Amino acid sequence: MTLEKVIRVIGYYNDASYIERVIATFRKLLIDVEWIWGRRINDVYEIYLGVKDHPNLKLAILNLSKTVGIESVELLIDAKVEKYVYINGDFKKIDKTANENINNSIIKYFTIYIPIYTRIAGYRWGEKYGEDI
Repeated sequence: MTLEKVIRVIGYYNDASYIERVIATFRKLLIDVEWIWGRRINDVYEIYLGVKDHPNLKLAILNLSKTVGIESVELLIDAKVEKYVYINGDFKKIDKTANENINNSIIKYFTIYIPIYTRIAGYRWGEKYGEDI
């Protein structure tokens, strides 16, 4: 079993190549991106990535932090991804016990995954802040 790392990328979205540049930084070092989720906060875009743990991960984070348009890249060290489903006008957290209560029609509901974390290791233009990776 390979462990998954959650990475948060904060940057300015200029064109459609923004997301491609983020993904390509990991792919050119042979790091698989399992999932991607993002949102817009004013003019800044916050992208969360689930990537496989890989020996080149630190190098990919450093390269991405030096990319034009990227404000910061953060490794969420102790991140756990929680599943929320929008049912009947409200978001409900889904855990193993609640998952059994919801029938197989879950696919028609809107599902989001939110990372919960307390520790980060981040980079801005190659300069480290937070904890050491």
